[in-house]
Amino acid sequence: MGSTVPADLAEALSWTGVQWPAIDADALDRLSIAYNVYAGEVDSARMDADVAATEVMADNSGPATDAFAGYWGQVSGSHLVAVFKASKQLVTAFTNATTEVRNAQTEAEGQLRTLRDKIATLRAEGRLPPR
Repeated sequence: MGSTVPADLAEALSWTGVQWPAIDADALDRLSIAYNVYAGEVDSARMDADVAATEVMADNSGPATDAFAGYWGQVSGSHLVAVFKASKQLVTAFTNATTEVRNAQTEAEGQLRTLRDKIATLRAEGRLPPR
Protein backbone atom coordinates (compact mmCIF):
# COMPACT_ATOMS: atom_id res chain seq x y z
CA MET A 1 0.00 0.00 0.00
CA GLY A 2 1.40 3.33 -0.96
CA SER A 3 1.35 6.86 0.29
CA THR A 4 -1.18 7.91 -2.36
CA VAL A 5 -4.83 7.04 -2.77
CA PRO A 6 -5.42 4.11 -5.15
CA ALA A 7 -6.48 5.44 -8.56
CA ASP A 8 -9.83 3.64 -8.52
CA LEU A 9 -10.74 5.44 -5.26
CA ALA A 10 -9.55 8.98 -6.07
CA GLU A 11 -12.99 10.16 -7.13
CA ALA A 12 -14.69 8.72 -4.05
CA LEU A 13 -12.08 10.38 -1.85
CA SER A 14 -12.74 13.73 -3.54
CA TRP A 15 -16.40 13.49 -2.49
CA THR A 16 -15.47 13.25 1.18
CA GLY A 17 -13.45 16.45 1.50
CA VAL A 18 -10.77 14.69 3.53
CA GLN A 19 -7.20 13.90 2.62
CA TRP A 20 -5.67 10.49 2.17
CA PRO A 21 -3.40 9.38 5.05
CA ALA A 22 -0.37 10.01 2.85
CA ILE A 23 2.30 8.38 4.97
CA ASP A 24 4.64 5.92 3.32
CA ALA A 25 4.35 2.76 5.41
CA ASP A 26 7.13 1.13 3.41
CA ALA A 27 9.50 3.96 4.38
CA LEU A 28 8.57 3.49 8.04
CA ASP A 29 9.23 -0.22 7.66
CA ARG A 30 12.66 0.50 6.14
CA LEU A 31 13.47 2.76 9.12
CA SER A 32 12.51 -0.02 11.50
CA ILE A 33 14.81 -2.45 9.68
CA ALA A 34 17.66 0.09 9.58
CA TYR A 35 17.45 0.79 13.31
CA ASN A 36 17.35 -2.92 14.04
CA VAL A 37 20.54 -3.41 12.02
CA TYR A 38 22.09 -0.39 13.77
CA ALA A 39 21.18 -1.79 17.21
CA GLY A 40 22.85 -5.07 16.33
CA GLU A 41 25.97 -3.28 15.13
CA VAL A 42 26.15 -1.16 18.28
CA ASP A 43 25.78 -4.22 20.49
CA SER A 44 28.35 -6.18 18.49
CA ALA A 45 30.83 -3.29 18.63
CA ARG A 46 30.23 -2.98 22.40
CA MET A 47 30.97 -6.66 22.92
CA ASP A 48 34.12 -6.48 20.78
CA ALA A 49 35.26 -3.39 22.68
CA ASP A 50 34.55 -5.16 25.99
CA VAL A 51 36.89 -7.97 24.95
CA ALA A 52 39.62 -5.48 24.06
CA ALA A 53 39.10 -3.45 27.24
CA THR A 54 39.18 -6.61 29.35
CA GLU A 55 42.50 -7.56 27.76
CA VAL A 56 43.92 -4.10 28.43
CA MET A 57 42.85 -4.29 32.08
CA ALA A 58 44.19 -7.85 32.45
CA ASP A 59 47.57 -6.86 31.04
CA ASN A 60 47.97 -3.72 33.15
CA SER A 61 47.55 -2.58 36.74
CA GLY A 62 47.70 0.56 38.78
CA PRO A 63 45.64 3.71 39.25
CA ALA A 64 45.33 4.45 35.53
CA THR A 65 44.03 0.95 34.84
CA ASP A 66 41.62 1.22 37.77
CA ALA A 67 40.37 4.58 36.45
CA PHE A 68 40.00 3.11 32.97
CA ALA A 69 38.04 0.16 34.36
CA GLY A 70 35.58 2.50 36.06
CA TYR A 71 35.29 4.66 32.97
CA TRP A 72 34.86 1.71 30.65
CA GLY A 73 32.18 0.23 32.90
CA GLN A 74 30.18 3.44 32.45
CA VAL A 75 30.73 3.61 28.69
CA SER A 76 29.97 -0.03 28.00
CA GLY A 77 27.49 -0.89 30.73
CA SER A 78 25.53 2.35 30.62
CA HIS A 79 26.07 4.53 27.56
CA LEU A 80 26.39 1.92 24.83
CA VAL A 81 23.65 -0.22 26.37
CA ALA A 82 21.44 2.90 26.38
CA VAL A 83 22.14 3.47 22.68
CA PHE A 84 21.24 -0.16 21.98
CA LYS A 85 18.02 0.06 24.01
CA ALA A 86 17.02 3.37 22.42
CA SER A 87 17.58 1.89 18.97
CA LYS A 88 15.41 -1.09 19.84
CA GLN A 89 12.70 1.28 21.11
CA LEU A 90 12.83 3.06 17.76
CA VAL A 91 12.46 -0.32 16.03
CA THR A 92 9.32 -0.95 18.06
CA ALA A 93 7.98 2.56 17.44
CA PHE A 94 8.55 2.41 13.68
CA THR A 95 7.11 -1.11 13.49
CA ASN A 96 4.01 -0.01 15.39
CA ALA A 97 3.69 3.12 13.24
CA THR A 98 3.95 1.00 10.09
CA THR A 99 1.17 -1.26 11.33
CA GLU A 100 -1.07 1.65 12.27
CA VAL A 101 -0.56 3.44 8.95
CA ARG A 102 -1.28 0.29 6.98
CA ASN A 103 -4.36 -0.38 9.10
CA ALA A 104 -5.61 3.19 8.59
CA GLN A 105 -5.03 3.03 4.85
CA THR A 106 -6.73 -0.36 4.60
CA GLU A 107 -9.71 0.91 6.59
CA ALA A 108 -9.89 4.07 4.47
CA GLU A 109 -9.77 2.01 1.28
CA GLY A 110 -12.60 -0.17 2.55
CA GLN A 111 -14.74 2.82 3.44
CA LEU A 112 -14.04 4.51 0.10
CA ARG A 113 -14.90 1.34 -1.81
CA THR A 114 -18.19 1.15 0.06
CA LEU A 115 -18.93 4.80 -0.74
CA ARG A 116 -17.95 4.39 -4.39
CA ASP A 117 -20.11 1.29 -4.77
CA LYS A 118 -23.06 2.90 -2.99
CA ILE A 119 -22.88 5.95 -5.27
CA ALA A 120 -22.63 3.71 -8.35
CA THR A 121 -25.70 1.79 -7.19
CA LEU A 122 -27.68 4.99 -6.58
CA ARG A 123 -26.68 6.27 -10.03
CA ALA A 124 -27.66 2.97 -11.65
CA GLU A 125 -31.05 3.17 -9.92
CA GLY A 126 -31.50 6.73 -11.16
CA ARG A 127 -31.60 8.11 -7.63
CA LEU A 128 -28.48 10.20 -8.32
CA PRO A 129 -27.62 12.01 -11.51
CA PRO A 130 -24.91 10.48 -13.68
CA ARG A 131 -21.46 11.92 -13.42
